[in-house]
Amino acid sequence: MSKVLIFIDWYLPAFKAGGPIISINNIVNNLAGFHDFYVVTSVTDLGGELVVEKSDFNKWKKLDENHNVIYLNRPLFSIGKLINEIKPAIIYVNSVFSFKFSILPIVLAKKNKNIKRIIVAPRGMLGEGALKIKSLKKKNFISLAKIFNLYSQIFWHASTQKEALEVFKIFGNKSKVITAQNFASVSNQIGFKKKKKEDGKLNILFASRISKKKNLLLLVNAICQSKFKKHITLKIIGHNENPEYFDKCLAFIKNNDISFDYLGPLPHSELSYHYQNCDIFCLPTLHENFGHVIMEALSFGMPILISKNTPWLNLENKQMGFDLELVSELFKEKIDLFYNLSDNEFSEFSKNALNYYKEMNNFEKVTADNVKLFTI
Repeated sequence: MSKVLIFIDWYLPAFKAGGPIISINNIVNNLAGFHDFYVVTSVTDLGGELVVEKSDFNKWKKLDENHNVIYLNRPLFSIGKLINEIKPAIIYVNSVFSFKFSILPIVLAKKNKNIKRIIVAPRGMLGEGALKIKSLKKKNFISLAKIFNLYSQIFWHASTQKEALEVFKIFGNKSKVITAQNFASVSNQIGFKKKKKEDGKLNILFASRISKKKNLLLLVNAICQSKFKKHITLKIIGHNENPEYFDKCLAFIKNNDISFDYLGPLPHSELSYHYQNCDIFCLPTLHENFGHVIMEALSFGMPILISKNTPWLNLENKQMGFDLELVSELFKEKIDLFYNLSDNEFSEFSKNALNYYKEMNNFEKVTADNVKLFTI
């Protein structure tokens, strides 16, 4: 089996960065029979909290039978040595803009003739909404990357056709792009369990990093506009990446006397309870290349209310949710609709949500596409 060396800014037991960690964990666990995977990451979680003891810094550690992980405290001085030590056939990097865990590994790998394939997973960073955040800095980097041919002879991993088009738009139609959907996390649901909504109440779940990109403030504004706001509870789960922005959200919530519960960031394993015990999942995001939390919510039969800036569109036709333009009034209208649904109507939305999850996650096809991605 060929060796694959993966670079990612944060990894298990880190969890605050969300989707990218889940994506890599699922790749390693589902393709362990095809390749030997080695994961290179930092010693911290998103936000700077240490995830390993200092005695485990810069040592290979086996998390389980599939995982060889090394936690670097000084990656700038270690990555070249690791590439020479492991002698991988494939380098796989997450993100576009991380110097330590994306740009530097690419530069060093391109100098190593033994490496047969370099794969870059943009993880949604090339989407229009994502590029608007710190836009000048990102625009300048992309221009320099083109001048110095940083991404020549590399393969892009697009998780959806939408993300593939984003790569082509920025780096040209000659870019080598392989579309392979992310492996979805398997929920603990077995078959369809009827989801009930209590009359006169609506429990909304927002589970994502708290940042401008995830757009919590629009959801808060929509709830504040609802004539049923006194009967709505908003549960917020996620790392507070932007305290100033979150303070603004909380001010709106408190000034409008909205019932809410902020649980902070939770390990992925603890989210199941909240998927099961909330009514609908809302994410008015500026951009998602995939959205693991969306898929996970669907796997628990949760109707979803999301923006049009994800790959999951035309949801209303399937009667399991809505994808909307980023207008708070539109979100408010659908929140009111969900509030007014009878138990039978809500149950139908819930059943359709689970069916959509199954339809969009053909394990055999997803596996075949990901095997192709790593085939040299």
